Amino acid sequence: MSEKQLSKDQKDDSLIHVVFSSPEEFFDELKQDRDRIDRRIVRITRVYEPASIGAMQRLTVEASAVVSDRYVYRLKVIAGMVWNVGGKEDEAVEKKADETIRRIETFCSNQGLIVRTGHIAS
Repeated sequence: MSEKQLSKDQKDDSLIHVVFSSPEEFFDELKQDRDRIDRRIVRITRVYEPASIGAMQRLTVEASAVVSDRYVYRLKVIAGMVWNVGGKEDEAVEKKADETIRRIETFCSNQGLIVRTGHIAS
């Protein structure tokens, strides 16, 4: 049922997810809606997902914030593929993830936002 179809007494409590793959776009949206971010909290986490090739895993950095009690702004940046065996390739991917996290943390700090771990489930 769309919002237009809801009666005055009904409310659609589902969150609308807005997904970004570019940190700059995510930052721009957070800046515009900074005063509407729930409790001023931005959540950041690393997500390891199984890849379709053997034991490899895809490492992504995800950040999210609830805006106006209605929207979830979600950033998903792919750092790369890891084997989790500690090789140079894994180190490079982990370093890329670290750099992405630092960029998000720095942005949040400069905007007066609070960084917490975890992510908002979709």
